[in-house]
Amino acid sequence: MTTAQVIDPTAEVAYWRENFVTRPYVPPGATFEDYEPAYRYGVDRFNRYEGSTFEQAEPHLMRDWRGAKGLSRLTWENAKSATRDSWQHASYAFERAVSNNSSTDRG
Repeated sequence: MTTAQVIDPTAEVAYWRENFVTRPYVPPGATFEDYEPAYRYGVDRFNRYEGSTFEQAEPHLMRDWRGAKGLSRLTWENAKSATRDSWQHASYAFERAVSNNSSTDRG
């Protein structure tokens, strides 16, 4: 099972649309449109760097952010926390799916 088979990018973005204002790195008055590219980036790169930790992938993520950010006004330093958040959220979803699949296979 690959991450691309398990992680639904549309569902991930919907999750962050509902929850981004609760994150400590989001300043009052910030819009989802500024953060959405960072959340998408985290999910996309989690899929691309399957098996790597965020820390292992971070040099690549930082290097490629300028080309991935689209219309977002966030610098990498501002986008990093959101990218890490969505990477971790995708990682947890993947781990749950793998765990559920392996317990189903045994039964």
